[in-house]
Amino acid sequence: MSPSQPGPGVDAEGRPVIDPTQNVLDLVAAESRRQDDLRKAERRLHKAEQRHAAQLRKAEAKRVDALRAGDQAANKAQQEKVDATAITLAATVAAAAEAMRSAQAAQADTFTKALAEVQRFQYGQQYSSTEKVRETQATQARSDSVGAWVGISAAVLLGLLSLAVQIIR
Repeated sequence: MSPSQPGPGVDAEGRPVIDPTQNVLDLVAAESRRQDDLRKAERRLHKAEQRHAAQLRKAEAKRVDALRAGDQAANKAQQEKVDATAITLAATVAAAAEAMRSAQAAQADTFTKALAEVQRFQYGQQYSSTEKVRETQATQARSDSVGAWVGISAAVLLGLLSLAVQIIR
């Protein structure tokens, strides 16, 4: 070889030097493949994340639906309990009203008889049986009316108190 033309390049250990241009092209091609592989992996990961998010949404929707179903069942049970309590309360009010009416009637009858005795003693005269019956009926009618209203009022008050206690529970 002539000194004007250079020979093949060698490194410090005497091995031939590879053309850096080809080496750079090979590295660029390898990196391009790597970038393509990374993009594909990223797309697969993104799709997997989307599937997972969809599964999470479905699971959450099922959980919320189950909670709502439980709440609805509890509300229905509570409503049935309130209805049963209202029926019981209505029966209790009716029974209390009847008991009050009966007690008032008995008390009015006793009072009427005692009053008739006092009047006979006070005026010193005997009433005819017709007058006695008429007076007793009039007094009893007034007593029944007052007694009924007192009984109904007491029964309604008792019913409202019972209902309030049931609602508070």
